[in-house]
Amino acid sequence: MSGKLKLLSVSSSEAELPDWDPDNNEEIFVCLDLSIGFAGEEGENLFYVTLASPEALKIHRSNNYCLVKNRTLVVDFYDYRSLLKALP
Repeated sequence: MSGKLKLLSVSSSEAELPDWDPDNNEEIFVCLDLSIGFAGEEGENLFYVTLASPEALKIHRSNNYCLVKNRTLVVDFYDYRSLLKALP
C-alpha cells in the first residue's frame, strides 16, 4: 500500500447531508460515516465521527465543567460543500 488516501464518501444515517438544513446551530450534532481508501486501489475503511457545533456541544456535554469528546469535528455552522472541502 503506497498510495494517497482519498475520501470516497461522506454519509449519515441521521440526516440527508446534501439537503440537510438545520434550523439552528444547536441541531448540529450528527454522526458522520467517512469512507476512506487509497486512490487507485480497491477497498475502503469506515471511520465514524461526530459533526457538532459549539452550541450543540454545550447541550451534549456530560457535565458543566469539562467537555471531553473523541472523534469530533467542530464547525461554526453547517454547509455541506464547505464540509466536503474541509475533509481532505
